[in-house]
Amino acid sequence: RDFWRGEPATLGEFASRLTGSSDLYAHNGRRPTASINFVTAHDGFTLNDLVSYNEKHNSANGEDNRDGESHNRSWNCGVEGPSADPEILQLRAQQRRNFLTTLLLSQGTPMVSHGDEMARTQNGNNNVYCQDNELAWINWEQATEHADLLSFTRRLLRIRSNHPVFRRRRFLAGGPLGADVRDRDIAWLVPDGQLMTQDDWDFAFGKSLMVFFNGDAIVEPDDRGQKVRDDSFILMFNAHYEEIEFTLPPEHFGMKWKLLVDTTEAIGYPLEELTIEAEGTLTVPARSTMLLRQVEAPDYTKLDERIAREKQEVEEALAREAAESDAALRAESQAAEEEEVSHHSRTLAETDGAEDAEEAEDTDGVWDADVEEPAEEPTDSDDVVHVSDTGDTAEADAAEAAATEDLKRRREVAAQDDDYDSATDEY
Repeated sequence: RDFWRGEPATLGEFASRLTGSSDLYAHNGRRPTASINFVTAHDGFTLNDLVSYNEKHNSANGEDNRDGESHNRSWNCGVEGPSADPEILQLRAQQRRNFLTTLLLSQGTPMVSHGDEMARTQNGNNNVYCQDNELAWINWEQATEHADLLSFTRRLLRIRSNHPVFRRRRFLAGGPLGADVRDRDIAWLVPDGQLMTQDDWDFAFGKSLMVFFNGDAIVEPDDRGQKVRDDSFILMFNAHYEEIEFTLPPEHFGMKWKLLVDTTEAIGYPLEELTIEAEGTLTVPARSTMLLRQVEAPDYTKLDERIAREKQEVEEALAREAAESDAALRAESQAAEEEEVSHHSRTLAETDGAEDAEEAEDTDGVWDADVEEPAEEPTDSDDVVHVSDTGDTAEADAAEAAATEDLKRRREVAAQDDDYDSATDEY
């Protein structure tokens, strides 16, 4: 009711009811047949009054119009109650056909309130529990007056009866998002023929959509256990107050489509046969519904080429990313190795410098000891000959030569010790 009277933010709710209300029944194992779908019932407005009154008119019940539901979610199409305006009457008839199409082509069990198929009215009374008279009875003369509506209802029932795609035994599963819909039992599309996104569902003022029912993707078998195959269909809904141009989806949905139902026509279907090719356009008038049947099987050539191309592009992108990642890792590894070598070189240089300094210090200490040792070392008076003591120059020269030879010998011993220490450090 809200969708067809143009209320905002109704696409999601509308889609849930159209597909059997899995949000209400699937969690405890029930199936679509558990959903009893109806637009009107014995309580409340009739279908005709739903599109003719905004307010209840229950004065005849004798309760000063206090009884009955006040929130009816109805729209009178511009005039409250009966009208002679041809445009108002045409719009009301169109809205009745919209409601019946939505009801009878939804998954679940449809319930049509008595007389709605012939536009029965209660003159705006939505609570006729106390009216055992013409107000509550069916006026069978209306079957003649509204013969087109009765014929249209029968046509919808034949379509439903002949095509199991509209009476699935299990809830529709949809499928993974993406262009390949050959295994998906249902697909939702925006008017331009593209698959709906989450943003499309969340768009508050969205009032139009397409629904693709895949007759080749019925998974549940028939009563004899045989595979069920059916035609595929597209439903176009436009609850907007302006016409919208719809674009049929690509070839992999179907090559050609035939228009079966058009709620803008008084008889509910086109006067002339209309066939539209894939990606062709169809203008859907304001507040109307159209049903199309696939008459030429899908062609998956372009889709397969597209999928292969996209797969190749993804693989190439992944390969480039992997190559770039490997190059980055190699560069990082090389930089780390160079840094490690540089650090090791600096460490060796510092170590060598420290060792050289220590070696130089040790060498200086040995040399100084060797030089100063004769003066510091205690000696007997026989080891040193003083010229002043002997007064003999030759004897003094001999003593000096002996001292020099002894000093030379000591230096050689010190040098040998130093070479030994260096060899030990190197080892």
